[in-house]
Amino acid sequence: MLFVAFVFASLSPTGPCGSAEQLMVMGIVNEDRQIMDDNDHVYVIGDNKMGQELRQQVEKRLKVSGTLETVADETVFMVSAYEVIED
Repeated sequence: MLFVAFVFASLSPTGPCGSAEQLMVMGIVNEDRQIMDDNDHVYVIGDNKMGQELRQQVEKRLKVSGTLETVADETVFMVSAYEVIED
């Protein structure tokens, strides 16, 4: 069983279109191409360049930074950086 953790770095609103939270997550990308933490929280990976790259890192342990954004009742993790963690 792979254990992972997440840490909220800071919170900041983005304006009238939605809200965003800056965070760093340590976890894995599951077979559904989502980020999963040790409490089985699942984050949908946003459709930006870094998110597209991250989706290819299935089942690897990662440290992921980005913004958790809520727009139109959907929460999406917009990836700004990631690093593969070697065990």
